[in-house]
Amino acid sequence: MNLILVFDEASEGDTSIIPRIVAEIKFATVNTPEVIVHSEKADRIRRVSPYVRYGFVLGGMSHIPGRVLRLGQRFDFIATLPADLNGPEMSAFIEAMRQEAETSRELTKVLFGHRKPTLFHKRLIINNRTSGLGEEGEKVR
Repeated sequence: MNLILVFDEASEGDTSIIPRIVAEIKFATVNTPEVIVHSEKADRIRRVSPYVRYGFVLGGMSHIPGRVLRLGQRFDFIATLPADLNGPEMSAFIEAMRQEAETSRELTKVLFGHRKPTLFHKRLIINNRTSGLGEEGEKVR
């Protein structure tokens, strides 16, 4: 199993780390049972740590297959990365991970009562390589 784990170190409390992002990585191909299993894992992990951002990264694939979008609704993000990790796609991926980590920190504040929200809103952002991965993609509301 290939996995990305992004965490904050904790100096207080019962743990030494606070998980922020968990991302399953699948290279070259992905099949339906894998998507279902990883999507279910996302749901179960979030029951323990509701602030964790859970994603699915498809390495060496040119686009996200439709079945991954249909079956992976429990993922917070799904991304593809080319085999060459030195291009603009990698920079965009790193920036997306920074944003996901910040979202996790904000969710923690809300879930543990440190912030009192008056609006909670999720937004869908879709990027494609033909428009340039570094540019902001189409926003669907």
